[in-house]
Amino acid sequence: MTSDQYQATFKDLVSKGFRLRQVSGYGVGNQDLYAAIWEKSGGPTWEAHHRMTSDQYQGQFDQLVDQGYRLVWVSGYGVGTAAYYAALWQSEAMSDADLSLIDSRLGAYVQQQSIPGLSFAVTKGERLVFAKGYGYADKSLKQPVTPDSIFRIASISKPVTAVAVMELVEAGKLHLDDTVFGSGAILGSTYGTKPYAANVKQITVRHLASHTSGWSNDGGDPMFMNPSMTQAQLIGWVLDNRPLKNDPGKAYEYLNFGFCVLGRVIEKVSGKGYEDFVKQAVLSRCGISRMQIGAETQAAKAPHEVTYYGSSPYSLLTHRMDAHGGWIATPIDLLRLMVRVDGFTAKADILSPVDEASMDTGSSVKPGYALGWIIEPTDRAHNGAMDGTMGFLVRRNDGISYAVLVNTRPAGDSSAWGLKGVIDGFIGSVSSWPGYDLF
Repeated sequence: MTSDQYQATFKDLVSKGFRLRQVSGYGVGNQDLYAAIWEKSGGPTWEAHHRMTSDQYQGQFDQLVDQGYRLVWVSGYGVGTAAYYAALWQSEAMSDADLSLIDSRLGAYVQQQSIPGLSFAVTKGERLVFAKGYGYADKSLKQPVTPDSIFRIASISKPVTAVAVMELVEAGKLHLDDTVFGSGAILGSTYGTKPYAANVKQITVRHLASHTSGWSNDGGDPMFMNPSMTQAQLIGWVLDNRPLKNDPGKAYEYLNFGFCVLGRVIEKVSGKGYEDFVKQAVLSRCGISRMQIGAETQAAKAPHEVTYYGSSPYSLLTHRMDAHGGWIATPIDLLRLMVRVDGFTAKADILSPVDEASMDTGSSVKPGYALGWIIEPTDRAHNGAMDGTMGFLVRRNDGISYAVLVNTRPAGDSSAWGLKGVIDGFIGSVSSWPGYDLF
């Protein structure tokens, strides 16, 4: 059969209840031909692809293995000077019912919210047990999302920064109650041109990480203002022009600007650039090598990074947003970090139990927000959302953790809480997760 004949026969026989058992590809001149055997029988879910290049075959292999499939047949063949592959996989690690449950719930969300692409990964007992992409990384190219696809993670960057702060605390180079501005403080009088108010000189590292610094979003978050300013100029402008609304520690107000300042604290104390320090002190210790601060243009995006869909996602100043919203990652990357700071014991954490407990403790004015983490009765998590992207990183108390990222910010679920609700609604109903570890 030619490729078209094989595909037509495939669709016809599968619709009649047949399963592909073997397929062999071969070349005659510059044409690829196929011989195949189908059998009318039941069995686990299966998937087959043909005329794949080496890269396409590897991509399918990686994605299907992450979903619990096993390769049962592969045929390699040459057509002219090109190499191609035809292969067959069968699901053996998860039940058809569990796979259908995950696909149906996430598929319905993708359709309802008009999501171009979504990537989802799960750990159970600190083992990576499932990862899958849905939809398109790039709609115009019809490029599918895979577990290898990289996304902007927006405010999920805040837990990354919080862990970096705690690394400095653990090393004895920083204390959470150290003051940040003024004589003898971490940043001294580096920023701004006016004398600091007394309450500004009371701001501590803990206040910045828990959104209790006293600065307000009234008039807008400074991080999305004055786009021509560098980080240093912006911090100086805020110190000179935005007096505190509340005394430090007296009120909670979510503010990206506070984490921008934390990034500069990390730089001052470590003597390294923020991104370099986080990579060396946190990410490399978790086996993460591809996370980085994202590019600001589509042309400069990283290999395997998705395209973002929104009103103007490529106008965001990701490098200026580094410590509060600049990182890019895969869901698997995020879970590599999570299993090393989750307080569970199957894998050694990179922070001590004492410092993890400090990181996970909310303020007196907002017990539900700790240092870079949202604390709820059933989980510890953080969401991220900005034009063109959205997601959640969640560590549940039942031993399951998950990460999910999408390449748009839907109007119907602009902060990803609906997406979290969908996943929490089905994840406890999966009857059995695989016993292996895909990390």
